[in-house]
Amino acid sequence: MGRLDIATAQAWQLSCQDTELQKYEDLENFLVRRCTALETTEAWKIESEETKDLNTKKHGKSSNMKRALVATDAKKVITCVCCSENHRLYNCEAFKKLEVAARKTLVRQSSLCFNCLGPFHAADACRSKYSCQKCKLKHNTLLHYEAANEAIATCNPEGGAAACVMLSTPNTLPKTSLPISTTINHVFLATALVTVKDRWGGYRECRAVLDSESQINFVSKRLANILQLNAKLTALPIRGIGGNETQARSSLELKVKSRLKDFSVNLICHVLPVIIYELPPVPPPASGWKFPIELASELADPNFCQSGPIDLLIGGGTFFELMETERIPLRIDNMSLQSSKFGWIVTGEMKNIC
Repeated sequence: MGRLDIATAQAWQLSCQDTELQKYEDLENFLVRRCTALETTEAWKIESEETKDLNTKKHGKSSNMKRALVATDAKKVITCVCCSENHRLYNCEAFKKLEVAARKTLVRQSSLCFNCLGPFHAADACRSKYSCQKCKLKHNTLLHYEAANEAIATCNPEGGAAACVMLSTPNTLPKTSLPISTTINHVFLATALVTVKDRWGGYRECRAVLDSESQINFVSKRLANILQLNAKLTALPIRGIGGNETQARSSLELKVKSRLKDFSVNLICHVLPVIIYELPPVPPPASGWKFPIELASELADPNFCQSGPIDLLIGGGTFFELMETERIPLRIDNMSLQSSKFGWIVTGEMKNIC
């Protein structure tokens, strides 16, 4: 008995039915049964471990991945792109101390939404119900330009079609001329009604502005939706007057055709939500416009003095190709007619419009 291990000795004592001295034969039978039981149990243990290893090989990766995902979610932090602290960008004091132009540059370079300042989407796809608290447009209030403090004026003297511009919104185009309508003078932009080929081969009429100082051609999102042409994805940063910045995310190849002459041109145009807000109407002078009778039906934009949207901007790359040499002064202040591939363009300045 002294040679048995403690567990076996205890099991032998428990197997004895009474306190009488047991025979050696009984102990021998007990040991045989115990050895058999231990060998069987060991076999079961080995088989169980092999099955467990096989299951681990099959499913171990996904199980580990799930545990890793849970651990990642539990430790997820929000890192500010401005100061690297743990908070949202719109709560960042360092970001708020920046000038508006610098804030916009940081948001654009970080590929954040201009509306909610979140990642992985643009403002036009933003699901946030909030917008600018000052102007109600779809951009963050921290990216809003105050018109009184940050509006900047410039002039474009090209070809007599001069236009002073006041910029106060973040969607301003680079060097794009916008009209100022005051109680004294009105400056006419070079506008024309043109036709643009759509997806099905038909032509849609739209109003275009010709701007020699813009380095890029633009098309409004409204017209792009009408044309239904295949768009190419782009990521083109656009910097305007006063440091204003926006970004074009798609472009189209347009075939633009003159309504009056046998002329067409293919243009690569970048899509923007708005090119220029509707031009203000201009009342005719008391003596009329004084156009030559034979040219009245050949105006590039018969509605040049009426309010309406601009859906196309043709920039400096094509501007001078469109202009022709003839120019006719009108007997109305500094106004004149400029010949072009699209017809006669009304240009210049008219005084005392009110």
